[in-house]
Amino acid sequence: MLPLNIKAQPQKLPLRILQGYHANERLPLEKGVNYLVFSKESDFERYFGKSFERSKPNFDFEHVIVMITAPTREQYFLSFEPEAYKAGNFIEIYCNSSKARHLLTYTDHPIAIAAIPKYYVVNSIRFYTNQKRKKLLKTVVVKAN
Repeated sequence: MLPLNIKAQPQKLPLRILQGYHANERLPLEKGVNYLVFSKESDFERYFGKSFERSKPNFDFEHVIVMITAPTREQYFLSFEPEAYKAGNFIEIYCNSSKARHLLTYTDHPIAIAAIPKYYVVNSIRFYTNQKRKKLLKTVVVKAN
């Protein structure tokens, strides 16, 4: 009997873009773009407040992923690609971020935020540049509970 080399195909996951969230000043941020994951409602509410929207994240079944900068006068454009991929014990998130060459006349706090499904077998979420370049930006260790 010949040994089989079986490789699981990545499974597409939809990202649910969340609107209307802004981080408070207690969220520790480094210069440039920060990549964060929130798996517990209490942790998320500590930095983003309590939401009463019907479309708020359900932390029993979802992680919240965040791309954010510290308050800045630089103009950033942050977004997630519409689909993520579950590949074994990790999830791949594809990000788009760019910065304009000019400074703003005001302080901005750029953010992109989305919810993704939780899986008990997933132990990390990996943020990459867009799918064409696929450069690893950050890996965040997660737990489903």
